Amino acid sequence: MSVYGTRLCFPIVLPGSGGTSRCRRQRGAAAIEFALAFPLFFVLFYGIVAYSLIMTLEQSLTHAAAEGARAAVAVDPASFGDDEAYKNEIKERACASASGSLAWLPDPLTCKSEFQSDSGIATVTVTLEYSVPSVPVIQFPFLPKIPDVPDPLVVSASARL
Repeated sequence: MSVYGTRLCFPIVLPGSGGTSRCRRQRGAAAIEFALAFPLFFVLFYGIVAYSLIMTLEQSLTHAAAEGARAAVAVDPASFGDDEAYKNEIKERACASASGSLAWLPDPLTCKSEFQSDSGIATVTVTLEYSVPSVPVIQFPFLPKIPDVPDPLVVSASARL
């Protein structure tokens, strides 16, 4: 019997086999199957892990941009004498809130906030850009790069004031 219990292998010599048992002919089959299957499963696992990290980062950036836009909505226009000071406060508060939400990132991000006013409807748009730290890329001849990440990641969120 096999030590691992996966195959029952009795040293029976089959007729016409030239004196070799069935066990000897199956000896390296598991190693060859492993050598063929392992690279496929490794690339699949690596792709899942690498893309999930990038998607988590992108979702965090999107959430921070939305928080920045929400923080801009909370600015009271009545407490400012002129429109320019009000617009500057909206822009500063939006970027400060978005950057504060992403203080855990190792590299600094770029924040831009825009104030637009069209026919009485004012909106603020917060745009965040983050240069993704280098992620090891696997390249195979017939497959795309794994992971294929845009550099920089750019997300934006808008809110109506």
